[in-house]
This record gives sequence, C-alpha cells and structure tokens, in this order.
Amino acid sequence: MNENKILKEELKKTQLAYQMATQINQFKTGFLARSAHELRRPLSNLIALHQIILSDLCENPLEERDFIDQAYQSAQKLLKILDDLIAVSKIEYGNVSLEIRPIGLSQVVGEVRQLLYLQAENRSLHLDISLPQPDVYVMADFQRLVQVLLTIVDTTISNAREGRICIVAHSSLEGQGCIEIDCPVDIWQESLDLLANFSKTNLEVKSTLKTLPEMSPAMRIQIAQTLLEAMGGSLQIAEASPDLTNDNSKRLQCLIPLALAEVVDRELSL
Repeated sequence: MNENKILKEELKKTQLAYQMATQINQFKTGFLARSAHELRRPLSNLIALHQIILSDLCENPLEERDFIDQAYQSAQKLLKILDDLIAVSKIEYGNVSLEIRPIGLSQVVGEVRQLLYLQAENRSLHLDISLPQPDVYVMADFQRLVQVLLTIVDTTISNAREGRICIVAHSSLEGQGCIEIDCPVDIWQESLDLLANFSKTNLEVKSTLKTLPEMSPAMRIQIAQTLLEAMGGSLQIAEASPDLTNDNSKRLQCLIPLALAEVVDRELSL
C-alpha cells in the first residue's frame, strides 16, 4: 500500500469519526429539546380535545364521549413517556442499580431475533442476523441490553418500508463486544421541527387526533444510548454495508465491554 493510499484511508477514517462525533453530540445536546417535544405532543392533544369539548363543538354526545376517551388515551401516553424518561434518568444518575455481570452475547442477540423476526416479516423486511461465537461474553445487564437492541431494531422496523435489516455481533480487537445494525433509514435524525407550532383549527384537530402520538425514533435512540453508557458501553455511527443501496443507510454500533475470562469462569461456576 503506497503512501497516498494510506493517507486517503486515514482521511476517510477521520471524516467518519468526525461525522460520528457530530451525530452523537446531537443526541446529547438535544436531549432537553427532544424531551420537551415528546411531552408536548400528547399534552397538545389533551388540551385540544378538552378545548373542543368545553367549546361545545362536538356534533353529538357520542362524539363528545369519543373525544373524552381520546383525551384519556393521550393522558396515558403522556404518563408512559414520563415514566420512560424518569426510569432512564434514574439509571443514568445511579439511583437505580444495574445488574452488571457476564452474559453471552449470542444469548442477547438470539433473544432479540426471537422477539422481532415475526414483526419484521409482517412488514416484508428480512431480518438478517449473524450470531457471535458462543464464548463471547460481555459485562452488561441482560434485560437492559436486550431493551437497547429491541429499541433500535424495533424503531428500524417501524420506519423502514422495504429491504433487510442486518445485525452482526462479534468481539472487536479493542476488547469490546460489538453489535452492528445496518439501518435502511436515518432513525437518529429529528423527524419533526422541535420548535414547531402546534396551533391548529378545530377541524384540523378533529381530523388528526385519531392517531395517538408515539415517541419519536430520535428519542428512542437517545434512550438506548443512555442505557448503553450506563453499562459502560457506547453507541456509534459508521458506514453501512455496501449491500444496502439506500443512500440513507447507516450502521449503528452498540459497543459493550467484554468480560474477562476469569470473571466468566467464576460466573459459570456459581
């Protein structure tokens, strides 16, 4: 390999590292804005529904009762989002302890495949999963690591229209367990303007409130990143496989510390 080729490779790596750092920094710096945005959506629904009811704009008692039910569902959604944010915050600041112990990486990925492969098939997506060697163990909380992967893969499935989702798990040369997820969509990008104006006419409210607002993909990825960092891991962005032809395709890398051999032996002997 000549000097020019080496310099080109180094430049490519530097550009990719810069892009990754920029994207991850957006996750962190945008947390407050995203949280406010996530809470405002169901709250706006709740307020709008009550405004319609209190202004006697319902066509009949049946529609009024339907709007009351929708308001209740929006309140439940708001409470669920608050619970999720509070739970992650407690973990992040050490108020809730994680059960960090050696766990088989193949067991974690296998659990994700079992839970999500039918969902992928129902959306005509192929879930291509490559399991690591059975002797690859990482230091993590099993339930939380499964939650991280479910969050990322489920978000990808929900936002991808076609193609395949590739998941490869292995141990890296840097002493980390690595789970790579090739996503056919930019699921970490903001899907809506965080400072959007939510004011609507009553007719617009009536036509758009039938669907309950869900937590945005960016917020779900933020939560996954926070959980990974609480376990000593990280979430990184890399170039996707060339097989994925979608221009928006990227690779999310979930990195988690590998377990030392003596720690694994001690855990298995218990």
